[in-house]
Amino acid sequence: MAKSHQGLLWTGGICFLAAAGAFFLAREQERIRSLYGDAPQTISLAQLAEKGCGDNVWVDLTDVDLVPKFVVKESKGKISLVWAAAFAKGQADDAQEIKVILRSSRCRSDAEIAQKFETRESYRGAVINPILLWPHDPYRPLLKQAFPNQSLAQTIWEVDIDYVDKPTEKMALGFFIASGVLTVLGTFCSAAWILRRLISRPAFAGEELILAELQRSARN
Repeated sequence: MAKSHQGLLWTGGICFLAAAGAFFLAREQERIRSLYGDAPQTISLAQLAEKGCGDNVWVDLTDVDLVPKFVVKESKGKISLVWAAAFAKGQADDAQEIKVILRSSRCRSDAEIAQKFETRESYRGAVINPILLWPHDPYRPLLKQAFPNQSLAQTIWEVDIDYVDKPTEKMALGFFIASGVLTVLGTFCSAAWILRRLISRPAFAGEELILAELQRSARN
């Protein structure tokens, strides 16, 4: 019985924690979606490098030259992230500072990298600097190693070219629903734990006297 009580208590606690996590993720999805405009803005690489993306992280980045030297991060022997240094059209050979990089997390081979970063008129994606909750730039030591003759800007605008579409409302709604369901389950488990504790607890001395008196009255 004690193990059953403890299981209900633990289950309720886990449900409440999971509900809080789902609610946080739902609010995060709403925050991220609010950073996207109604449509991607067309912006040149030079403009992004100098002024950032403004109030719309969804971009069609134009006038881009990519250096054919990709920076790769591996996890457990497999490619997990790829970055490409990007420069304004015609300035790749003379640029002294890296201010913009393109990123992908969906490449798993050299062939896929070449295809993902092939030359094109524009690169659609999301500038992820405003999306992050805190600065995260694992690419810096890798860029320093790959480009020893170029400095790195204090702010490097990172454009994820896998994010070609605006996030939908369904993602946030799904997390809100999950949070509500988990809260109900946590409440149910907690209430069941309390009820079982009340049923199984020892009777107080006063309750035993009252019960004995009722039994005597019944016999008389």
